[in-house]
Amino acid sequence: KNNKSYCITFFVSLAERSRIAISNLGVYFNSDSAKNFYPIPSPPTLITFTTPVIENPISNLIGDTLNWTKIQGQYIANGTENHVGIGNFRNDINTNQQPIKSLPPFFQNNIAYYYIDDISIVEINPANANIKDTIMVCSNSTFTLGTDSTWDATYQWQPTTGLSCTNCPNPIITVTNNIKYILTKQQCSATTKDSVVFKIYNGPVTILPLSNATICAGNTTTLSADSNSFFNYKWLPATALNCTNCPMPLASPVSPITYTLTKSACGFSNTTTVNVSIKPNFTLIPQIVLTNTINCLYDTLKFKLINLPNGNDVNYSWQPQGSFVSTFSITVEALIQNNNFYYVTINNSGNNFFIKLILRELKYKNR
Repeated sequence: KNNKSYCITFFVSLAERSRIAISNLGVYFNSDSAKNFYPIPSPPTLITFTTPVIENPISNLIGDTLNWTKIQGQYIANGTENHVGIGNFRNDINTNQQPIKSLPPFFQNNIAYYYIDDISIVEINPANANIKDTIMVCSNSTFTLGTDSTWDATYQWQPTTGLSCTNCPNPIITVTNNIKYILTKQQCSATTKDSVVFKIYNGPVTILPLSNATICAGNTTTLSADSNSFFNYKWLPATALNCTNCPMPLASPVSPITYTLTKSACGFSNTTTVNVSIKPNFTLIPQIVLTNTINCLYDTLKFKLINLPNGNDVNYSWQPQGSFVSTFSITVEALIQNNNFYYVTINNSGNNFFIKLILRELKYKNR
């Protein structure tokens, strides 16, 4: 990954038959699997070698044939790396070498031959004591610290109070008082620190004011309380709720109801209520009836509305307005002209319900 730091580790051991020990063992990354050195220049010492991204210190000759020697370094990637090469990237003149035994008769050249094992390339993750910087807990509660467990990294926690271990990545703690823990993480040559603060919750439980709601029967409203994962929430009754233990349930009642919320944590609790009212609705289909009959154009026809919704917030609007003596009441009169269709809009603004009715076509004759 581009601009990410990686810890590169591998172990080497000098072969028993090697006469030469060197220090210049390193690592190189490349987008290709091989590098072409041909044609070889003359003299061969003019070959241009690749510079390794990490290399064993020059002063550290690796001559141990019984044990494994650890080589490790930190590298910042550029995102183009596909292959890794391990070995000596210097020519003979620039290689720090030392003979460790006399030349045996069956070897024609002085060589340094190494076994390589346990290669790892691990992204360096900084210390992270916890996802949150501050955590609210109940007294004597247990909690697991740390967010990772990186291979070949060391961890140190301070202070040691209440910790199940002080040098592991994920210690378990029992919190008895307000306290701050500091994590020091060492990975490769990178040392990072992080901290987390624990606070004991001592109440009281507070609840933000809840807003009463008025909805149409069957519609949905949110019973909105403050949302905090530390607390427990309980709503009663469960009627028409999509959940009873969440901070903001959806309610879809068909009749007026009062819900009670209990919010609690660590033995402390508080309760409050919220009312959901139901708006009046059109229970019947409104109709237009005629209370008289006419025979000729320009006679006066009387209209009346029936099956109307209950309530004081019902409004009426008759069209076309120029034909009616009054256009905002249940009973109206209209001078019949050339309009064959008459309309009334009934609006209950309280429940935001809109309906339009079309009067049947009128048949008339000229005088």
